[in-house]
Amino acid sequence: MKKATMSIGKRKNAIVIMIRAAMSIRKRISAIVIMKKTTMSIEKRKNAVVMMIRAAMSIRKMISAVVIMKKAAMSIRKRKNAVAIMIRMTM
Repeated sequence: MKKATMSIGKRKNAIVIMIRAAMSIRKRISAIVIMKKTTMSIEKRKNAVVMMIRAAMSIRKMISAVVIMKKAAMSIRKRKNAVAIMIRMTM
């Protein structure tokens, strides 16, 4: 968590979200790393984490989804819809 360039408050929130998801520590760490690499605002990042958790996706699927999202130069609204569709499909 130290490596993540977030304020302590935001970091705590992220941890709380992760804990609620009941993810293993390894998954949690890699999820945080993925989030850091994606150049998203922290608010968007939180939403993404929540979406991923709800989707209960594996890390590999999560990574590929993020990569696809980054490569596709889509508006944020379209991107959110795409994520929602992915979640409904449960990959």
